[in-house]
Amino acid sequence: MPSSRKWDRSRGLLRIGGIFLVLLSLAACSENATDDDGAADGDADRETDSPGEEEETPDLPFAPAGPDAAPDPLQPGPFPVGVMTIDLVDDSRTDPSLGGPRFVRTEIWYPAVQSAAALSPWTYDLKAEADANIDLGENRDVFMAQEMPGFESMTVRDAEMEQTYAPYPLVLFSHGAYSLRMQYLFFTAHLASHGYVVVAGDHRGNTLWDMIRDGFNPETFGDAAVNRPLDVVFLLNQMEKLNAQAGHALYGAIDVSKVGVSGHSFGGYTALIAPCIDSRLSLAVPMAPLTLGLESAGCDPSAYPAALLLMGATDDRTLAWQSQYCTAFQMEAPAKWLYELVGGGHFTFSDVCAYGLDAFGPFEIPDLENDGCSETDNIPYALAQQTIRHYAVAVFNRYLRDSSGSEAFLEQFDESPFDVVHFYSGGALPDWPEGGCGEAGK
Repeated sequence: MPSSRKWDRSRGLLRIGGIFLVLLSLAACSENATDDDGAADGDADRETDSPGEEEETPDLPFAPAGPDAAPDPLQPGPFPVGVMTIDLVDDSRTDPSLGGPRFVRTEIWYPAVQSAAALSPWTYDLKAEADANIDLGENRDVFMAQEMPGFESMTVRDAEMEQTYAPYPLVLFSHGAYSLRMQYLFFTAHLASHGYVVVAGDHRGNTLWDMIRDGFNPETFGDAAVNRPLDVVFLLNQMEKLNAQAGHALYGAIDVSKVGVSGHSFGGYTALIAPCIDSRLSLAVPMAPLTLGLESAGCDPSAYPAALLLMGATDDRTLAWQSQYCTAFQMEAPAKWLYELVGGGHFTFSDVCAYGLDAFGPFEIPDLENDGCSETDNIPYALAQQTIRHYAVAVFNRYLRDSSGSEAFLEQFDESPFDVVHFYSGGALPDWPEGGCGEAGK
């Protein structure tokens, strides 16, 4: 096991906005349902001997990942991050709640010009979002009465796109059940800083707003399982169109030949399924995913079409890690890695743990503390998220930015913070330590 690199033990605090993730746990905890923003501010500094590092690139603090460069994936990339919101309409599908075409509100993070780093960061305001023609039904007043401070991201609203280094690979991200598109900034914004356009849309019928209005409704999950991957394909089609649309902010910014997908919980399921219905998706990084029903959704485990990094935690109480592990054990993919977070929980892959559980006063949050947020039973989420970023960004850099040097980051390391991770590369996954995965996995 390579362990030559030295790590500074200082760990900057993450200041991340994702209060609305708390409501997500209602579905997971009350009905054993699937589910899942946050912004990262600071990481452990470390000395690196990153392979392929070049001298400083003009106008950038260092070179982004590429054939001749492999920057440290744990640290922020060389680009400030801009963010834009666009509304898209899919005329090919009907939205029953609207009585018309399916509406997809979409968040896009992207590499911005260096001068954007001096601009004021964007602060997300859920109440302002809820006031934007969102139907919350009889629970609107209850929601709006809560004291929900805005949360500051590490992104700049509508910052100028950095076109000098375009086009950039595209990563589509899928939020968890009963959540919103503006999530996992600890990951999505960090990835954009490394030279990616990252796109996430609200999955209508399976968002926080649907939860507030209608409560937890398991009958909607079948429809969501169908429409979520179709949302991903729709967004990919729209990004291709905007990339070719002269005058649009995204014109010429995206390398549509290099596309990956990621997501958490139900979004992890979405990320697993999407490459099976669209061959343009060449890499999938599902986090703590639901793994049931893959074959019925069109995925053949014996011939999975995309490279696969599956990430999960041993103490996940919402979606049992053994089932996720055994799915990865059985799948035959062009390339395969497994990230096992020892002592992490389902919500370790989000930033709900950064906020007090009384953020939504009238809502009870059963057992959330024991599914990734416990100070005694789980590893510190901020520590874990450093490793989540490290491995996910490394694999994206390796396969979507052609950074062969980034392969060196896809190894098991023993030093902190990696001493809480088991990482298996090259498809050589060991049998499950507590009895194995059955004959199908042998």
